[in-house]
Amino acid sequence: MIHTILQIYTTFVLASNVTSNHVEPFISDLELIVSSTTLDEQIIKPSPNFLNNLEREIQKAKNSNFTKLTGKSWIIPKKPRLSYGQEYLVQSLDKTARFMFDYYRVPLVVHDISHAQGGCLKPHKSHRNGLDVDVGIYSYNPQSSEFQNKFEIPKYFNNYLSLASNWNFITMVQVHGDVNWIFLDQKYISQLRKEVISSYGVDEWNQYGRVLKHEPGHKNHYHIRYNKVPFVKNAT
Repeated sequence: MIHTILQIYTTFVLASNVTSNHVEPFISDLELIVSSTTLDEQIIKPSPNFLNNLEREIQKAKNSNFTKLTGKSWIIPKKPRLSYGQEYLVQSLDKTARFMFDYYRVPLVVHDISHAQGGCLKPHKSHRNGLDVDVGIYSYNPQSSEFQNKFEIPKYFNNYLSLASNWNFITMVQVHGDVNWIFLDQKYISQLRKEVISSYGVDEWNQYGRVLKHEPGHKNHYHIRYNKVPFVKNAT
């Protein structure tokens, strides 16, 4: 009977993406729990050591596709140790930033994504699984005749070129990736909605604007949340 239980546990461990060199320590943990008395007298449960090891292996499996976002002329990670994300997010964001740089000649500023191994990232409630990223807001400065992307409250947002550049960014994020939500302050969302419907029509807003959601604390940046879509290399 004990041998049967150990077989079941071994199957469970292997099904949890645990490599074979971890199986024997887990089985030993279970053997410590099961005594020589009858099974009816026992309460079978995993040892703390087993649970801790299993949790680490599960997290490792979840984060197996984490990739570090590296800085380039078109994208600037401001916090390198918090610039790890699912490969799909990193590749999609890089493509979007490259498009925006080619068009506006200003790099995308990136702040928090996730830790290298995921997990809690204070003070955020999210940014745990490599699918969330905080980036700067675009604006056009009419005094210097330059576009900007900064992680701060934009001084010039409600002019045509600022609104147009931000709308292009919002559109390209969705063209290059499968996006769940984009969090932004309601004031900016309302200004964008008015301009987009006026310039491009309501269908344009319905296609690309519905991902915009108000969230407190987002007056100085976008928070993009990607859907969990596997990244396929060399995909077009």
